Amino acid sequence: MGIGLGQVIAEEESSPGFTVKFWCRFATSHFRPVTYTSPAPGGSKIFRTDVDGVGIRVLIRSKEGNWSQLPHSKYQSGASWAIYKNVIYKVQLIKTGDIRSGTIVGGIVGNGGVDGVDQLSVTLSPVRIEAPVPTCSFTSHNLGFALRNVDIANIERVGYSDWVPANLVSGGCQYVSKVSMTFQGAYGSNDPTLFTATGGSGGVGIELRSANPDAAADPTGTRPIVFAPRGAGGLYKFRARYRRNGLPLKAGAGNASITVKVAYD
Repeated sequence: MGIGLGQVIAEEESSPGFTVKFWCRFATSHFRPVTYTSPAPGGSKIFRTDVDGVGIRVLIRSKEGNWSQLPHSKYQSGASWAIYKNVIYKVQLIKTGDIRSGTIVGGIVGNGGVDGVDQLSVTLSPVRIEAPVPTCSFTSHNLGFALRNVDIANIERVGYSDWVPANLVSGGCQYVSKVSMTFQGAYGSNDPTLFTATGGSGGVGIELRSANPDAAADPTGTRPIVFAPRGAGGLYKFRARYRRNGLPLKAGAGNASITVKVAYD
């Protein structure tokens, strides 16, 4: 979800192309970055800009040629006509880290020519960068598990009841790499991994787990379950069951109310 490190945020080609015919012998063309020349993380020939998390890459190409990243040099052996033929620049903004809002001031960002003479430059106008805001939504806001009636003899024999599944339905996420959920509810000191079952029953608590990843919900709320973000209609799958907590068994209702807190980044 969102743009990954090293990926292009935006790009634009210069216009119009530059074409000139002249005669050179044993010429060397050299084009270099200007204004933004400090290397940025995220790959070679990417340079820091005025905005944290946004780098710049400048490329140049003549007609029907391949793009070359600046700095770029080329030696032309012998004599040559039409050193420049429909030459254009491309300027790319690259994600290099956590993006902060700000303005790339711009200016001349690429320049060069033949034998040390600057003949062709490209100017970048100011660019306003607004940091993306991570967001997620859910089409369901409550999760209920109908654990049904359980034979106390079965609990005594195997130690737990059957799993009952339920799902939170995602409304989609944007600019999110992970979704963290913490779970808080009453729990017993004899087994803090179980949520306390209230209503008259005894000797059991409620165990809650996610399905993908397979992880236990921590009733203390200190250890989150971390999910990959789901697209719209995707499911955050859970399951719950009664489990013995080491205290004497007693028949009765077993209910629990659990608060789920969601964070994403």
